[in-house]
Amino acid sequence: MFPEGYDYRDNRGKVLDYYRSLASVDDSVGAVCDALDAADLADDTIVCVISDHGEELWEHGDVEHGHTLYDELLRVPFVIRGGGVPAGRFD
Repeated sequence: MFPEGYDYRDNRGKVLDYYRSLASVDDSVGAVCDALDAADLADDTIVCVISDHGEELWEHGDVEHGHTLYDELLRVPFVIRGGGVPAGRFD
């Protein structure tokens, strides 16, 4: 998964910051969904969350985005929640 000789400890602060930002977005989306539930509006509201790109975190020896076409950069979430939207995962 990581290049030979890679030591994640060299970059763990950046990786942790990235995962903290993802957790913050997750918490915010959860708060919106909770508020819709509490207001009894969830069935009448569609919530969509999508990302424009992923991030490479040294899986292939580099960081960030815009320079390769690895799955880490291309596969992004697209989450839809609302009344009439079937549950499930699609790849």
